[in-house]
Amino acid sequence: MGFEDHLDSIKGRLKEVTKGATIIFIGLALGRISAFATRLLLARFVGAEGYGLFSLAIAIFNIITVFSMIGFPIGIARFIAFYRAKEDIGKVSGTIFSSLKMTLPIGVTLTLLIIIFSQKISVLLFHEPKLSPILKVFALAIPFYMIAVVFISALRGFKAIKEKVLAEDIFGQITKLSFVLCFLFLGFGVKGAGYAYIIGSGVTLIVAFHYLNKTFPAFLRKSTKNESMMIALLTYSWPLFFADLINQIRVQIGTLLLGYFVTSSEVGIFNAAFPISQLLLLFLLSLNYIFMPTLTELLATHKMRDINRMYKIVAKWSFYLTFPCFLVIITFSKQILGVLFGSAYIGASLPLQILSLGFLTVVIVGSTGTLMVAAAKTKAYLIFELVGITNNIIFNLLFIPRWGITGAAMAVSISLIIMHTMSLMYVYYCFKMQPFTLNHLQFGFAALIWTTIFYLIDKFTPLVLSGWLVIIIVLPILFTLSWLSQLLEKGLDEDDLLIIKAVGDKIGIRMGFIDRFLICQVNDKERGN
Repeated sequence: MGFEDHLDSIKGRLKEVTKGATIIFIGLALGRISAFATRLLLARFVGAEGYGLFSLAIAIFNIITVFSMIGFPIGIARFIAFYRAKEDIGKVSGTIFSSLKMTLPIGVTLTLLIIIFSQKISVLLFHEPKLSPILKVFALAIPFYMIAVVFISALRGFKAIKEKVLAEDIFGQITKLSFVLCFLFLGFGVKGAGYAYIIGSGVTLIVAFHYLNKTFPAFLRKSTKNESMMIALLTYSWPLFFADLINQIRVQIGTLLLGYFVTSSEVGIFNAAFPISQLLLLFLLSLNYIFMPTLTELLATHKMRDINRMYKIVAKWSFYLTFPCFLVIITFSKQILGVLFGSAYIGASLPLQILSLGFLTVVIVGSTGTLMVAAAKTKAYLIFELVGITNNIIFNLLFIPRWGITGAAMAVSISLIIMHTMSLMYVYYCFKMQPFTLNHLQFGFAALIWTTIFYLIDKFTPLVLSGWLVIIIVLPILFTLSWLSQLLEKGLDEDDLLIIKAVGDKIGIRMGFIDRFLICQVNDKERGN
């Protein structure tokens, strides 16, 4: 095979995922930064106690919205992609309306229940009467949020990546951030965050509806509604509902049980560490979001070899982009917490390190959950989520009374490691696929060496690496040096080089040297054959 043919073959498989992941990453990055900035503002303006109350309210809100959606977000995207492939426009539209018809009454009912029982929830479960009015405000955002999720999921089914990013991650999150800032200055305190969530969810709904109507105008005019389609959607989605619910409880259980065992201030300190560690999932989530519809199409045509290759690429690139961030968080956790949240939150340093280790495991394992969902292995996916939440609850009950917020971090990380190791074994058993390559070790070793050098500089020289210096200077330099080491050691294969070139082309950077590396690698391979 000549170089041009080889290049075209690889490009055909990688172009869509690379393009989609680039757009998604930019949107997710902006959305996560906005959401993170919202937390930073609250942590600094209302103190650890107020921030703890916000964390409890948002944990309850997230769990209730999962109940409202009954597993439909992934199901909507999958069914729309499926019916689009069959060119059945009526059923595409019917999927959207059926989802709204089944979820909206649940959301409204749960909103009313939260408002009615907010006082009992606050006092009996969390011993915090101040939580009650905050819960009532957040409850009003539920109907707007769930309708927005239906429209966002539909956009995903149409692969309208740019539109999804604009509606949810840019307009929605930036609106929340802006109004949180306004309400804080006006003296509304933590309740202001609830008002901002209502407005932000409404803006997301309006923008998502606009883009959905623009992408698929027929959904308002032509709809096929039948019980068999609704039953099919429910049959596919119910395991995902329980999996989503379990996953959300698993994520929030540390905060909720801390709220039961310790003070709101300690809950707030723990929730300084948690969102920082969750940022490690940013790259994997952006790749997985576009990977799932692509996987569904490849599975439909039984292209298992392509699936295996894409699975490895997503896992490898998630690791490349995440591991330097992990090393910086582990090495400079106190500086990062101090500069972002303030000196009052430095006590979360050890929990931050422990949580980061757990989330790194998720990244290393790669897209096992996405692969199971795309292959309709939703019951197995549910089982692993059950294992995760069971372990998490048990470990939290054992560890929190003894070690407080450090125990909660240990519970999260241990349960993540167990759950994702099991899912990795299951994927290998079913599909004979595993995500690891020699490139993982090469890149990881190089990044570890450079991080050690930075640590020694900070420890044994007059140069003090402050929090902002770590974020603005050390992290970019660590990325650059790790990547250069990988490139010079020929630790990047053709797929890696093509992805770099595709991203460079997209942002307007010419990378002719990548072509030269590709030619050398392909020629070496052909001589070896």
